[in-house]
Amino acid sequence: METFLQPPWPVVALFFVQRVAVFPLLFLTGLARAAVCRGPARGLTVIATLLAAIGVAVMLAPAIGQQDAAWFREAARAARWGGGWAWPAIVALGIAIAGRLPGGRGRWIDALLAAGALALALPFALARLA
Repeated sequence: METFLQPPWPVVALFFVQRVAVFPLLFLTGLARAAVCRGPARGLTVIATLLAAIGVAVMLAPAIGQQDAAWFREAARAARWGGGWAWPAIVALGIAIAGRLPGGRGRWIDALLAAGALALALPFALARLA
């Protein structure tokens, strides 16, 4: 029997993925897209990658004692927007749109983003059912 203090494993998996894995993976995906794109596609990818880097910094700030920094409060508030899913969705959308702009290359990155979205959908669906 699950209690409030002992949630089912899909909820724990979803929480782990949301808090620990999403921003670093989006950052690496953005770096890969920025390396292969040219022109306007690279510009949008760099912006999306910088947003992912800020997300990683927000994730790591308490571990390095930066939770009292001026930038942390506003960035953490933005990271919580939409239940914590809006910021990663905006970053992923920016990386995906950059692949369609002039100079966009690396269709395999679009496949990585789609696989990541499907990988997030499974624990999310299981957590909703649990």
